[in-house]
Amino acid sequence: MGVSLNHPTLGQVGWAGSVDSNWTTIEGQFVARKAASTTTVTVSSTTSETALISTASIPANTLVAGFTIRIYAAGSISIPSSMVGVPVTYNLRWGGLGGTLLQSAAWSYTGTGAAYTVAWSTNFVILCTNNGATGHVESDGWFATNTALQVITGAQQIDTTGTNTLLWTVTPSLNTVSVTQRVLDVDISGKST
Repeated sequence: MGVSLNHPTLGQVGWAGSVDSNWTTIEGQFVARKAASTTTVTVSSTTSETALISTASIPANTLVAGFTIRIYAAGSISIPSSMVGVPVTYNLRWGGLGGTLLQSAAWSYTGTGAAYTVAWSTNFVILCTNNGATGHVESDGWFATNTALQVITGAQQIDTTGTNTLLWTVTPSLNTVSVTQRVLDVDISGKST
């Protein structure tokens, strides 16, 4: 009684046909890929643009028209008591620290007379509109800290033919500011819905 089970021969995926020995191609095209990190990274004692968590390596030719990458990151920033209106800039880069600037969010934190720490978080979707050495992406998302929110959109030209790295950076304008990234999640699963 019941439904008989179909046990395909090795190398067959039921009705879908032969896998042959090319599982890597199937996995690379149709299986969601994620890079996540909860390693805490703190940037302090500098006013230079500095990498937070090194993010996912995006394999060459992954981005094609319609392909999306979703990025979520969160952390905290510690403001010294003496700080008055000092900006801190967060950047999302394609290709590492010196790479193409995809997005930037600048915040001016004010002193309260006492040191304090506030949370920050960000969520972006990068959509490839065309690929190649002169490919283009749209990046849309938001960056929030404390009770403020910035919605950020933009379009950039990038090279999709080589392996690249997505990277969040921070540039504090005072070396007494301490910025910590606690979570990074990059989903390079593919097609836009």
